[in-house]
Amino acid sequence: MKELDEQKEYLPFGEPIHYLQRDIVTKLKDSVKSLTYSELKPVDMDGNAFNHHLKNLVEKKLVNKMKNGEYGLSQSGRLMIDSQSRADSRIKTRPLNGVFILARTVDGKLLTYTSLAGAVIGYEGLLFGKLRLSQTYKETASRMLKYRNIDEDRSVLESPGMLNIRYTEGGELVAHRCGPLYIVRLDIKSEEVKDFGSSKGRVSWIDEDGKVPKDVGAARKLSTSKGFGLVELEINYR
Repeated sequence: MKELDEQKEYLPFGEPIHYLQRDIVTKLKDSVKSLTYSELKPVDMDGNAFNHHLKNLVEKKLVNKMKNGEYGLSQSGRLMIDSQSRADSRIKTRPLNGVFILARTVDGKLLTYTSLAGAVIGYEGLLFGKLRLSQTYKETASRMLKYRNIDEDRSVLESPGMLNIRYTEGGELVAHRCGPLYIVRLDIKSEEVKDFGSSKGRVSWIDEDGKVPKDVGAARKLSTSKGFGLVELEINYR
């Protein structure tokens, strides 16, 4: 895979907030205390224009105006800057964090998921779910099972390690996903599991001892290893 230049991590289609608002956010995040209006406003900038952008940040609840008239980042603002560069508060594209699931049935079948939309469209492999804000990995895995009508009470859910997978096409990175692998051991046969395929994907059952996709093979191997492991893969799926 070609090495990415750091500049390619930035959003290629522009920033969601005006550069003047980014400047305000940058000053606030680099300060250990709240700042006054005069400390935030550039000396040579028109007051009306600055007031508009500062007010906009307050209305978006990214910046708080204190009782003493000073300004500081709100909780939402602090959450936002966690995905930004330190220097200029520009948003960088980061690996997608979530949960991989490998489901096994008592009749020796493994579940695979084929994406019919999104960054890895057409790829058949492990089921993946995005980690939501404030959720634990275990809660994410449980949510994925519930959404697909898999009874968690009739299965064993355990995590043997982490996966870091880079999906490429023609040597170019198209998706990057990482997170824990959860093994779901179902006490039913594959034919008893309702197909939860949708317009965005479909499921299949494959023989555990047969030929499997690269990430499924890595997950299968990780599930039999001792201790908590880590597997890093590059998958050129087209």
